[in-house]
Amino acid sequence: MSDPTTMRIFCDDPKHARGKIAEIDTLTRIEDGEWITNEQLIAKGRPRQHGWRAANQPWGGFRHAYECRLCGTRLSCSPKRLNGMLDGFAQHGYQQVTLRALVLLASTPRC
Repeated sequence: MSDPTTMRIFCDDPKHARGKIAEIDTLTRIEDGEWITNEQLIAKGRPRQHGWRAANQPWGGFRHAYECRLCGTRLSCSPKRLNGMLDGFAQHGYQQVTLRALVLLASTPRC
């Protein structure tokens, strides 16, 4: 993949007052296939704490943790799971995805 792909994550839940839309994050797929925040891309370093939280995982891994400040919708998943979901959207030509769609996909058992 020669060009990085950018994916906007937003929340447009109907519970938001006056139809507001919350910007959650924007991620860019880099050459190794990993999705990183634009803040991380600018820093050109390994993922910092923005958008990530340490989890009590047996392997000591990290999880993406995003939460809408307007309605409280939360997504918590492994980087591998988030990368797979964003890859799927990108392969179908999407450049933005709702937080709700990611939450629903993350809660679906994998085939």
